[in-house]
Amino acid sequence: MSAVLPAGIEAAAGLALMHARCFDEAWDAKTFQTLLRMPGAFAHVAWTHAEPAEPLGFVVWRRAGDDAEVISIGVLPGQRGRRLGRRLLRTVILAATREGARRLVLEVAEGNAPARTLYAQMRLTEVGRRRGYYRKAHGAAEDALIMARDL
Repeated sequence: MSAVLPAGIEAAAGLALMHARCFDEAWDAKTFQTLLRMPGAFAHVAWTHAEPAEPLGFVVWRRAGDDAEVISIGVLPGQRGRRLGRRLLRTVILAATREGARRLVLEVAEGNAPARTLYAQMRLTEVGRRRGYYRKAHGAAEDALIMARDL
């Protein structure tokens, strides 16, 4: 079992460590501090219930007008396939709805089939594309799909 809890700017270093384990292009703690200082920005972390609690995944999102934008979401490699991504996304949907957002928007790498499957199951649909948006570790570029759903 796990708990998904809000996280503040003090979690920036931990978010950066998790991000580095989840993505080729890692963001540092300063990037997370900057993101979490933005108006309407929020973070949530999934934690084990065991003592000591260990992080399992995270989501950073922001409210911008009528939209809730998922800035980054990741589940640590050893924890994937346990529906944590779904729980994190549901947390955003509930919190964004409480904040008055009317639409959820996110970007996903075209080749990230597990994430695309999750987002489709959560009723997000492709609404756009950014060509060559993501840079992979080996230097290749990958398109970002922009996905959205009404809340």
